[in-house]
Amino acid sequence: MSSGFAAVKDNFPNIPEGDIGALLMRSGLIMAEKAPSTMGTLMATALMRSGKAVQGKSELYLEDLIVVAKAMVSGIMERGKAKIGDKTILESLVPAAESLESSYSAGKSLVDAIHSAAEAAEEGMKQTIHMQSRLGRAGRYLEKSIGHQDAGATVGALFLKAFSNYMNQHRDVGERS
Repeated sequence: MSSGFAAVKDNFPNIPEGDIGALLMRSGLIMAEKAPSTMGTLMATALMRSGKAVQGKSELYLEDLIVVAKAMVSGIMERGKAKIGDKTILESLVPAAESLESSYSAGKSLVDAIHSAAEAAEEGMKQTIHMQSRLGRAGRYLEKSIGHQDAGATVGALFLKAFSNYMNQHRDVGERS
């Protein structure tokens, strides 16, 4: 996953400015190529689905991020045949998406909403320690998977944490949106 995210970051200068949807879709294609694994495929699907959902937009507002988060979750659920409770990346992304919706209802700023979503993702990730894996390679370990944090949920939480850190460093961007 590190290689996939590094390749995505390295490709940012090659993507035309002004279309966040195109950036996300292209990032998904790069992720699929550079992280050829189940997790890479799921994250690639999430990025491509979210890009399609906001195609043509040059700015994203909190309501757009809710659409992005829902598209990511939906893409992963469909592609991975997973649901919440299966001890997957969804354990971090679903609480993050729900947090974004709550933040929107509460009138929070974009920066604060993303920070809250990252916290919700981290809490969801931590909850996987007490869960039994049901899918993928980890699902073969059944009860032995209890007591171990899910790698996919960790990817989801780190993704949101990085986004939150970026927004905190660029508060002026988040305050306009």
